[in-house]
Amino acid sequence: MGQLESCHALLGQIIGSEIEPIEVMRRAEEHRFYWRPKNVRVILLAESHVYTTTAELDRHLKISDEGFAIIPQGFVRLVYCLGYGENETLDTPILNPKKQWHTSVLESFLQLYESSEREL
Repeated sequence: MGQLESCHALLGQIIGSEIEPIEVMRRAEEHRFYWRPKNVRVILLAESHVYTTTAELDRHLKISDEGFAIIPQGFVRLVYCLGYGENETLDTPILNPKKQWHTSVLESFLQLYESSEREL
C-alpha cells in the first residue's frame, strides 16, 4: 500500500463513511504536483480542497493546454484546478456547486489540523 492509500485508510477511520473516494485524493495530488515549484521554500498547512463527489470526477476541463506543460484536465474542488469555481471551463457544468458540510467532517478536519500542529 502506498503513502496516499495509507493516508486515505487512516482518514477513513477518523471520518468514517463520509470520506471521499481515493480517486479524489489522486486527482488532487495530480493538480498539486503539476503546480508545485521545483524548489519549495515555504510550506503552509491550509485547507485547499473541498469535498468532491464521484460524479464530479467525470468533469474535465475544456481548456487548451497550449503554452503550458500538459495541464491536468480532470476536475476536483481544489484551488489548483483551473475549473474549480469556473463552470464555463468544464465540459459539463456542476449544477450544485456548493457542498453542505456535515459537522462531523468539519470537526474531523479541525482535529487533524490541531494534531499536525502539535507534532511540529
